[in-house]
Amino acid sequence: MYIKSKQSTVKLYQEDIVYLVSQGHQVHIYTVDGGLTITNNSLKNLEAMLDSKLVVRAHSAYIINLSRSEERRVGKE
Repeated sequence: MYIKSKQSTVKLYQEDIVYLVSQGHQVHIYTVDGGLTITNNSLKNLEAMLDSKLVVRAHSAYIINLSRSEERRVGKE
């Protein structure tokens, strides 16, 4: 997928995206190589571009890649 950032258009592979987070009027896209792409595109528009089998909207401000997530437990075990 191609994402327009402030300086250029960036090609990102969905499999390389770890998560996306909405920060005000921007969305920060974090990738497996530690990269960060910042776009003015909305999280809703980006969600529509992504394969729903690969990602999940975990919160109103977050989309996570299921294949890149780990289970985290909080509280007593």
